Amino acid sequence: MSQKLAPKSLFVLDSENFVRKPLVRLIRLPMFDWFMLLTICANSVTLAMSPYNKPGFAQSDLGIAMQRANYVFISMFAAEALCKIIALGFVFAQYTYLRDGACSLLARMHAEGAYHILTLHSHTRAPR
Repeated sequence: MSQKLAPKSLFVLDSENFVRKPLVRLIRLPMFDWFMLLTICANSVTLAMSPYNKPGFAQSDLGIAMQRANYVFISMFAAEALCKIIALGFVFAQYTYLRDGACSLLARMHAEGAYHILTLHSHTRAPR
């Protein structure tokens, strides 16, 4: 990630804004990247443990736990994206979130994950 910043984030937050400045410091911490990397690894493990094509899995205790874990992971990824979008800006200037190759790839993966969770939930919900 570039150390440079767009002059404004989301058209209103300048580089000295009291909301943007701490988020810039947060996303530049090496521990933030490590935490998100460990979160991605944990998410991968839970996805590998989930045989979604097995009949009745979604209604099992493990299936329900995996579904809840996926909600937690998607929430964490959304929070990461929100922090980076506020800190860097979204797309309309140089050095923004979607202009960074790694961030744009992550944004696509997060969007696909959220779509998967939303569509999977509608197809696997147990009848009440």
